[in-house]
Amino acid sequence: MQLRLKYALPLTQMLLASALLICSSLWARAAMRVCDMPGSTPAFGLLASINAPVAVARTFWISHLPGRTITLADGRIAFFDLVDDATLVAAVGVFWYWVMLNIRCWRQWHAIIMFRWFPLRLAADGILMAVGLLSGFAGLVEGRHIVLASDLRGTGCFGPLVWSNWLSIVIAGFFLSWSIGLIVLFGRDFLHCVVRKDPPPVYRFSK
Repeated sequence: MQLRLKYALPLTQMLLASALLICSSLWARAAMRVCDMPGSTPAFGLLASINAPVAVARTFWISHLPGRTITLADGRIAFFDLVDDATLVAAVGVFWYWVMLNIRCWRQWHAIIMFRWFPLRLAADGILMAVGLLSGFAGLVEGRHIVLASDLRGTGCFGPLVWSNWLSIVIAGFFLSWSIGLIVLFGRDFLHCVVRKDPPPVYRFSK
């Protein structure tokens, strides 16, 4: 059962990411009929918040993908968008597989999977804590939008403001949850390495 869950959750997350990307593309095309610059769709915002560490990493690799972002007049998807979407979905699958391995490691040894070499381990802990801080900042920005949305009776680029405001609460919650989880878990590992000067051993999983 655990083995099947280890692969089922990443596959489910990849299917969810694909569905949200398709929904985001359709939503963006519809929004461009009523707004000149609608911005990021709520569907993509939800995808980014569910996979906050991947969304942060995406900002570094997206500029290195082939092609350019081109919005075609007839609404067709540009090649760059397909490459970006495929890379994002694959990264989501790898990320959630890593999450499942860490969950199993935590349940068995109350530890996380990390590099054995001391300097590399400290660097990785620091990077993941920084990702947590960036996720927290994104959550606070989303929360600020909720506070500033005083009039919820109108309609925005993506539909009624009432339901989009509720969705923003969900998105902010995901971002802040990732922020707390990453900072606490990898901050704990960082302190463990600094104080004890001896990182925990590398664990090997059996099938």
